[in-house]
Amino acid sequence: MTIDISREPLLTFAKATRYVPKRRLGRAVRPSTIWRWHKRGVVVDGNRVYLEAVRTPSGHATSVAALERFFGRLTTQSTSVALPAVPPCILNEAVQNLDRDGIR
Repeated sequence: MTIDISREPLLTFAKATRYVPKRRLGRAVRPSTIWRWHKRGVVVDGNRVYLEAVRTPSGHATSVAALERFFGRLTTQSTSVALPAVPPCILNEAVQNLDRDGIR
């Protein structure tokens, strides 16, 4: 899907960083990260997912809706992550502790 500029207000990549959750140590995402998501994409489960953007005379721009679609595709692509197996002895011990404490 592409950005519909008649319905989606455009944001510069610098302004789009305000709509992305903060990274490690509370640092904001940089505009270069938004650019990389647009140009190179993000590999998830062997598939490359790109952020939609348009080129304007003053530079590239994206939209809040495009960010939502991008994050949504990342989320649906990565739902097949396998959790590590819990050894039966640890699982049995946890169940016994719950029974003993009257939680289960």
